[in-house]
Amino acid sequence: VGSDVIDTDFMVRISDVYPTGEVRLIQDSAIRMRWRDGGVTPQYMEAGEVYEVSASLWNTSYAIAPGHALRFVVTSSNYPRFSANPNNGELLIQNSTSSPINVANNILF
Repeated sequence: VGSDVIDTDFMVRISDVYPTGEVRLIQDSAIRMRWRDGGVTPQYMEAGEVYEVSASLWNTSYAIAPGHALRFVVTSSNYPRFSANPNNGELLIQNSTSSPINVANNILF
């Protein structure tokens, strides 16, 4: 993955899409890029760099009924399930209004 900001999120969701259009979540996962390597010190991104990350969706087993479909979604937000990331590198606990909220332009490779 890559981005033009120093921190962003990647969210992965698997859903069951019913023939009626109704959607039921099967499993989801979040990757906050500053914590992609674990640890207690944030590791910020650099524009133009490519990062390999894995989304853990645990062991998932699901039977798809006839007429249903699987939907795989990768996005940069899953609010309110996960805190919104301002993409500016500030720790969320800082809750500062002095730094701008950045729109992330992300890419999947």
